[in-house]
Amino acid sequence: MREKLLTYLQSLQENNLTFFALSKSGEDEVVVMHQKDDSIHFKPSDILSYVVFNKYQNTNNQIFINNEVIKKFTIEPSASPQQKTDFNLVNTYKNEHVELVETAISTLKNTDLEKVVVSRKQDFSISENFETIYLNALDHYPSANVYFFHHPKVGTWIGATPETLLQVQENKLKTMSLAGTAVYREGEIHQWGNKEQEEQQIVTDYIMNQLQTSGCTEIHATAPKTAKAGSLIHLKSSITAQVSSDKHVSEVLNKLHPTPAVCGLPTQLAQQFIENHENYDREFYTGYFGIVDRDLDIQDYYVNLRCMKLSKNTATIYVGGGITASSNAEDEYQETVEKLKTMARLIHQI
Repeated sequence: MREKLLTYLQSLQENNLTFFALSKSGEDEVVVMHQKDDSIHFKPSDILSYVVFNKYQNTNNQIFINNEVIKKFTIEPSASPQQKTDFNLVNTYKNEHVELVETAISTLKNTDLEKVVVSRKQDFSISENFETIYLNALDHYPSANVYFFHHPKVGTWIGATPETLLQVQENKLKTMSLAGTAVYREGEIHQWGNKEQEEQQIVTDYIMNQLQTSGCTEIHATAPKTAKAGSLIHLKSSITAQVSSDKHVSEVLNKLHPTPAVCGLPTQLAQQFIENHENYDREFYTGYFGIVDRDLDIQDYYVNLRCMKLSKNTATIYVGGGITASSNAEDEYQETVEKLKTMARLIHQI
């Protein structure tokens, strides 16, 4: 089935068709949803199920894919290939990012800004075809939500995100609070520091408040636990609530994005800092993607983290981290290096 999936994805690209492939966390199935042409849609279909691919900045930057054809492929587990451990990342853009983090810390100490997420990007040359990179992502990150977005008029993105933005079925809403990052070490129980616990609690409190102010009921959150995502671990709380209608879901979605995990708090101040200091366009990084299944009345939305934009010979990888007043700039830079490795390994195989 791997070869069938590979061949099918290659055929879609060769025929300039728009598609979205997704393997959900823990599943061995890849669902490929695509159009029969390369039409670009800025509004959802009134009839068909669809995919939405949303930029970070706001919901006016949405691309919709009508699910005119849906194919499913079962992917058998594959042993992860050996990886190069030296990605030549040390000190790459270090001074620029450390300076950015130090500016953020100073701002946090002297203004009402509580948290801000700052990011950077890095280009890598690639020789692999896009389909092979996607299969590498499936092999390396079975516990993530691994996607492949391709639109001839928009671009190509591949990602393996651990974070659910929103899931709704029969008016039951599920979301999560995910923050704090550390390297996974087998057999070790990680002791989270105050900075990571504070960061995760900020995100949890924000989500709970947004759900409450949007009119959700029966809101509950679990205590934070360590969650593994590839070679990294995070602090995670699961949150549930009740919604009343599809319109209500749309309102909740607009309130949750961008979350403190990708932007900061207060949202407006964090967005302003990012706009003034990051000096580049995040595009779809830290945006979200979603699948709306009209037949089953299911809506699934995911935060677009751990992702890369692909062009003919280049993969642009995006990484970032949450900054609080107690952050250390050197540590924050190293966190971006570790996050880069989680995606760079997909394009540097032995």
